[in-house]
Amino acid sequence: MSGAPEPGDVARPRPPLGRRLLRYAAAGCAALALVHAVRAFQQSARDVRLVYTAPPGELTVELVDDEGTRVRRTVFAGAERAHAVRLPDGRYRARMRLGDAGPVQQAFEVHGDGLVEVRFADPLRAPGADRN
Repeated sequence: MSGAPEPGDVARPRPPLGRRLLRYAAAGCAALALVHAVRAFQQSARDVRLVYTAPPGELTVELVDDEGTRVRRTVFAGAERAHAVRLPDGRYRARMRLGDAGPVQQAFEVHGDGLVEVRFADPLRAPGADRN
């Protein structure tokens, strides 16, 4: 078994150029399909539960994607301030308005399914102002 042809062996002829190109094209299409499948999986929507921590009162929340497009608007009147949404992975902003007060924006990111807590920060109070 030296790899040399044995007497009586017939060498296989090389496939025609058209058949070889067809094989390469099929392999290229399969690779391209795999890339698109991976990209589609990464961009698929995730099951996310958003929980908003804010003072009492009617809370209006607008979810805006990274391009500035409004994704969802919700008004919370009771104590329960959470909802389940389907969002693709990425960066988002929650524009929150408590009653008649001015809007507050809070950025957050979605990376897979799970829980995201968005905290309402009072724009009139500097961070750490309640500490003595």
